[in-house]
Amino acid sequence: MLEAITGTIVALHEGSVVVQTGPFEMRFRCGATLLEMLRLGEESRLLTLVEPGPQGQGLVGFAFGSEAERDLFGILRDIQGVGPSTAMAILSFPAPAIQNGVENEDATLFKTAKGVGPKLANRILGELRSSEKLEMLGLTASASSTKSREAIDALKGLGFSSSDAIQMVASLPDTLSLEELIRRALRGGEE
Repeated sequence: MLEAITGTIVALHEGSVVVQTGPFEMRFRCGATLLEMLRLGEESRLLTLVEPGPQGQGLVGFAFGSEAERDLFGILRDIQGVGPSTAMAILSFPAPAIQNGVENEDATLFKTAKGVGPKLANRILGELRSSEKLEMLGLTASASSTKSREAIDALKGLGFSSSDAIQMVASLPDTLSLEELIRRALRGGEE
């Protein structure tokens, strides 16, 4: 099966990327996080997964920026009720936001993904909470995640919703002090 592809990024669309390698141009579905990292005209290596399309209509390719992202896609796809579109919607959240949601046992972030209701969000959280899967993905508690959790709690104390607080903190570097993390989250990430 197609493990990875190296080529030039020739088109970026909402939810997909087109890669040219030799005379071939191939479209892969991908999450927003990966799309933000890619640049038109750049040579890139993307990890891939190819599976049969709906109702046997050819093949559908998915692209990922890391092994962990591809592994998470596989875990999400194994959850009853999670199809490829829902899995990609969840992968569009920054990894720290997913980690914080799992560690805080907060399904709010998953509920904001397209096609995910409260029951499915709780099922996803329950599956990701299993220690075996957390370890496989490297989602274990760390000093930086503790800081992020404290910053999220502080923002919630200021009246922000859980999902807003998680998204505000998720894009910030984990090397910041707790105070700077909160300050920058309130300023929309600006220094």
